[in-house]
Amino acid sequence: MACKKKKKGKGCGGGGCCVPYDAAGERSRNRPLFFYGFIRGDYMEFSDNFRRSLHFVFGNEGGLSNHPADRGGPTMMGITSGTLAAANKQGIVSCKDIRKLTREEAAEIYEVNYWERSHANDMPWPLCCLHFDAAVNSGIGVAGRLLQRTLNSLFHTELLVDGAIGPQTLRELKRVLALG
Repeated sequence: MACKKKKKGKGCGGGGCCVPYDAAGERSRNRPLFFYGFIRGDYMEFSDNFRRSLHFVFGNEGGLSNHPADRGGPTMMGITSGTLAAANKQGIVSCKDIRKLTREEAAEIYEVNYWERSHANDMPWPLCCLHFDAAVNSGIGVAGRLLQRTLNSLFHTELLVDGAIGPQTLRELKRVLALG
């Protein structure tokens, strides 16, 4: 999807940066993602915290990349080709070519495989954004261990640092957050 909105003779950068539907539900490719999704709040059916967190992640992740030093191989909007293949097998997206991954498909992958699996959806803003970003960049288990170590170290909880954000970790997090 290329943006038809021109800025100093150039589009917004293309690469799936535009939302395919306008506010009336009509197909439109001339509005950047942030216009509908993050100002108006009507992008897809995501929670406000997820939209805000996704905006943060998309702001840090570029388009197509295949840097030799990147262990993930070809990457689009932070989604590796391996992650895309797994999401395709799970039925989250139908796309199989990392170069053709749309922003909407990347958002679906982020929601299912990172936002929900990391339990960022069970956390308040801005903690949910930080935890989600850690899950995206370091893996869900690393993000979970970071949260558990932080709770143990700063709040003297006695959580098993295993990276699994389960009922005990969520209960302790809720208790700690209630302390104000």
